[in-house]
Amino acid sequence: VIQQGMPQNTLISFDDAQLEKLLPAFTHSHTYGTAGFRGKADTLDRVMFVSGCLSVIRSANTGKAIGVMITASHNPERDNGVKLVDPLGDMLAQDWEAHATSLVNSPTAGDFAGILRSLLLRYPQNGSEQEQQPIFFGRDTRSSGPALLKLVQDGVTLLGHKKNIDLGVVTTPQLHFAVRRYNQKLPWTEEDYYKFLAEGYKAAVGQLPKERFADRIVVDAANGVGASKAELLKKEIGEEFLPLRIINEKGPLNEGVGADHVKLHQREPHGIDRKSTEDLRGRYATLDGDADRLLYFFFDHSSSDDIKFNLLDGDSLAALFLTALSQDLSVLGVPLVTQKSASGLYVGVVQTAYANGASTNYFKSLPGISVSCVNTGVKHLLARTLQFDVAVYFEANGHGSIAFSDEEKYLKLIDQYLAEAENSPGKSGALKDIEQAAVRLKGYLQLVNPAIGDALSNLLLAEAILRVNDWSLARWWELYKPMACRQKLVKVLNRHAITTTDAERIVVTPSALQPRIDEAVLKFGGNGVARAFARPSGTEDVVRVYAE
Repeated sequence: VIQQGMPQNTLISFDDAQLEKLLPAFTHSHTYGTAGFRGKADTLDRVMFVSGCLSVIRSANTGKAIGVMITASHNPERDNGVKLVDPLGDMLAQDWEAHATSLVNSPTAGDFAGILRSLLLRYPQNGSEQEQQPIFFGRDTRSSGPALLKLVQDGVTLLGHKKNIDLGVVTTPQLHFAVRRYNQKLPWTEEDYYKFLAEGYKAAVGQLPKERFADRIVVDAANGVGASKAELLKKEIGEEFLPLRIINEKGPLNEGVGADHVKLHQREPHGIDRKSTEDLRGRYATLDGDADRLLYFFFDHSSSDDIKFNLLDGDSLAALFLTALSQDLSVLGVPLVTQKSASGLYVGVVQTAYANGASTNYFKSLPGISVSCVNTGVKHLLARTLQFDVAVYFEANGHGSIAFSDEEKYLKLIDQYLAEAENSPGKSGALKDIEQAAVRLKGYLQLVNPAIGDALSNLLLAEAILRVNDWSLARWWELYKPMACRQKLVKVLNRHAITTTDAERIVVTPSALQPRIDEAVLKFGGNGVARAFARPSGTEDVVRVYAE
């Protein structure tokens, strides 16, 4: 059947001659991973064409809009990449990753055509040409983006898809937001994105006195797309509520700037001068190139002889968000339960093995909070959040958010306990605090990008919490003291010789390795005050070693 062409009931077809004309030659092998395809921009022609083709098949199969985002996030300017966004603004379904990889690595046009036809046979197409759902396109600021987008569009054209929406230069989270909201039949444009976040932010901070907004936040935009988008967000909210100054707006992308640079080198980005008294006293945040990661930092200059750089990373953001949630839920009186139940909220935090142990200990100290650890990779964190009603999830690199798996239940419980407080004479003295807690809890829901971790929405949520509590970054730093830690790559002949369990924290094979790690950890006091693990890389023959 594949050799003779498509059956009559297949809605999508293609012409072999046109495929021969449009298909880029196979020049480099690539694998679709958690971040999609990544590589040097000049090696990605086939990758982009495949992404266009696959987005059409995925859209026709789901009957929903699909997104294609061209970005290499925190990588250098010379790199680029692409990932597909599923209907709820989430990552491409894992079983489709193998299809993308097979198409990219098919050596000839004939092989490519055979795989493409097999996918069309395997996945039924819903609707008709008139009922096509759009493919959303987005890209970051890299100079290679427009040419690579053309190749994506060639793949879409091959399969006869005509309904497309090009968002132009956007942050990765903005594309995810647009796809999700379009499929939910909710306002989805870039302007709607700013309005959505601005309303949530003003709900949280709108009643605060003016002096709470005295401290300006300086944002390192990594010379990326986040610079212009942060300006538009500030314009929507107003300087009086969001005193924000942006640095590193233009220049080499992610070079000596941005969240990845700050995290890796544990120091400030270009554009900040330690010799400047004003800069030393600053309140700083940093984004990555496509604005899906956020970190904060500040300088401890209490001693003129020893200026300390203090980084508030993804673990710190998780601590801030969870502290605020648990405090307001406590004020409102909403019970925290240990499993999903109609009588209360099941609230948790999801981390990976790389989370600093001090943060994990802090979360375990919070009443009613469940702590969970999963394998490395955002897709694993997101999957685990579904077990909770509300879950804060973050990687240490600053990528994460709050996931509300049942927004309706969350809002219903807030309204229920607010009504009980309003009708209880014994709570009349605390009613104002209870009402404000309820307003903030609802505002937090609208300050979270519901599709994916988003640096701009997380910036607003962090600023709202800090200003509501009148906290400085130094006060936030006091939630817990991070343990000293170090990471290292060790080259090996065969990474597959090492296998792990317990969220990659325990080595299974070779059997002699874990006892040696335990022996080393004991020299520093053992579990609770020290730990270490080794896990194989997913892409190259190296082992990643972590110790704290």
